[in-house]
Amino acid sequence: MSNGLRLKVGEAEFEKDPAAPQFLVGFLRHILVERMKLTDELAKLVVLTMSNEARKAGEEEYAHMAYGDLKTGEFRWNA
Repeated sequence: MSNGLRLKVGEAEFEKDPAAPQFLVGFLRHILVERMKLTDELAKLVVLTMSNEARKAGEEEYAHMAYGDLKTGEFRWNA
């Protein structure tokens, strides 16, 4: 798939569901790391906390935006 076609598919997906987890993760990452200047690790911890709160509220769609990798002991983005 060409890069241009991939962008059009991504745009179509965004138009259909702009609140989808993959778009929200990108937005949060931009705000926390680029704008607020948090370290990537701290930003992942913030999003992991948000994911846990979403799970408690019954919002399973947002429950896995970030996670802790038990093998490496690091936090990871899920996008």
